[in-house]
Parts: sequence; structure tokens; C-alpha cells
Amino acid sequence: MENKKGDFGFVWIFAILAGITILLLMIYTATRLIDTSRTLGDTKLAKALTSELDLLEAGGASTISATLETTFPTKISITCLEEGYGDNRIQISTNVKGGEDGWSTGEEIVTKDKYIFSNSEIEGEEFNVFSEAFEYPYKIADLIFLSSEEYCFLEAPTKLKSRYGGITGISFDDCKDDEVTVCFGKGSCNISVEGMCENVICETEFDYGFVRRDGEATAYSDSLLLAAIISDAENYECNVERLLYRGSRIASILQRKAELATARGCNTGLETYLSLLEATFVGYSSYDFISDTETMISIKELNEAESCGLW
Repeated sequence: MENKKGDFGFVWIFAILAGITILLLMIYTATRLIDTSRTLGDTKLAKALTSELDLLEAGGASTISATLETTFPTKISITCLEEGYGDNRIQISTNVKGGEDGWSTGEEIVTKDKYIFSNSEIEGEEFNVFSEAFEYPYKIADLIFLSSEEYCFLEAPTKLKSRYGGITGISFDDCKDDEVTVCFGKGSCNISVEGMCENVICETEFDYGFVRRDGEATAYSDSLLLAAIISDAENYECNVERLLYRGSRIASILQRKAELATARGCNTGLETYLSLLEATFVGYSSYDFISDTETMISIKELNEAESCGLW
């Protein structure tokens, strides 16, 4: 595993390294299970991966990345259930014996507190994992990105180069033949990113916009840019709905916090906005990012300007 970015101490680094070591030991052990136990072994791997993802969530850091390596072909399947808080489901298949008949598949492991953005099935012996917080306008959750592909960003703005520079699985401009190319603006790439923000309130035009692939467009905002790049549409939309439902519940909590602040003589002026977010975030669609992101940036700035900000 390689830690690329994020300001956290040696204890966390050690914890992550130790966790990945445990995962690899389990994989090594799985190769020695008798055939009747391989399904159980694959299920244990999925449980182990779910546990290790806890250590890879960004927390207070900007971005964290890692590489998971296996000693034999492995498939990781990720599905999503969007109702309410919803969940992600992880299932692992391994091929110890080789050939199409050599695959075994474990049981699904359900995780309700993670937002894993990925294609529905990825295969390989090396997987890139990175994590980044999603704020809209307050922090809603840490996002986890899981991919077996390498990406090369072309003509990316300086802000994104600074944010993702050195992250495992992402390079810039000098692209290799086996990398998935991502153009920012016009260009001939596998994927293109179309920035939609022309307001001075945004840091770059790519603070929100569309990711276009195979003739289809996916709307994004903030760190969901990376999610839209590496995920299939079904996984992406499902997790977006889960995220914004969680955002609605957080808005409700922040309203109560605002009421307490007002009772103590500090009126934040955010109650009306939070009430609106609580209602509109339920059943939110990714396409709402196009019309709403600049408002979210304004609300965030308003909170930062208050002497008793709520977040």
C-alpha cells in the first residue's frame, strides 16, 4: 500500500499498513483452503476488505490513497441499495486454480455506512483505492473510490493537479497507452469533463458540471467528479441518492444546533436554508447539482462568515 496524501500521524499510517497486511495474509491463506471452504474464504476476504476501508476514509485529510494487491486473479463486485440510508454490498470472487472453472465466489457483505464508487465489477490483481470528503455545503460523508484502472488527466486545472497529484492510479498529461484518458474541456479522450461554472464564486469552471462517456452525461459537484469518472451510472446515481438523504438528516441536526445558538444570543441566519435542504435533499438527483451547486457554495461561505458557524 502507498499513502499519497493526507495530513495524519504515524499511528494512522501504521494502522493502515497493519490492516492491509492482515488482508494480504488472509488472501495468502485462502489459496490453501480446500475447495469446499473456498466460498467461506472469499466471504472472509470481503469482510476484511470492508474493515480495511474504515482506515482509508479521508476523515480530516484532503485525500488518501492506497494500493491493494492480490496474488491471484480477483473480482470485486459492488452493488448499491438506495432506499433511505441504503447500503453498499461487497462480494469477492477469486481464481486460485486458473481457467474459467477456477473461480469461487463468497457471500455478499453489507455495509451501511460507506459510499463506495466503482464499476459494478472490477477485476485484477491490483486495485487502487482512494478516499475524499464530500461537502455540499457541509461535510456529508467520506467517499471511497475503488478501481482496477489507471487514469490520465489531460489539461486539468491547477487546483485538481494539486488535489490529486501523486494519488495512486491518477497521472497527468503524459499518458500511457493502457491508461484511461480524461480530457478537461475539448479533446479526444475516453472520458471528457465539461465544467459549467462561469461565476466568480467558483474556484474553477470544473467545480461542477458533466462527465461524458460513451455518449452519456453524468452531472457532478465537488469530489463527486472523481466518482463520476470511475463509476458506472447505476452505482453512481444510487450512491448520490444515499448521500443526499444523509445530507437531509444532517440538515435536520444542524437546524436544532442553530436553534440552540439563537437561544444563546447567536443567530446564524441559516435556519431557512437548512429547512430547505432537509426537504429538497430527499430524492435528490445528480442533475440538481447543475442548478444548485452555486447556492451551496454561497451557503458555505455564509456559514464561514458567521462568528458562530454551525459547521
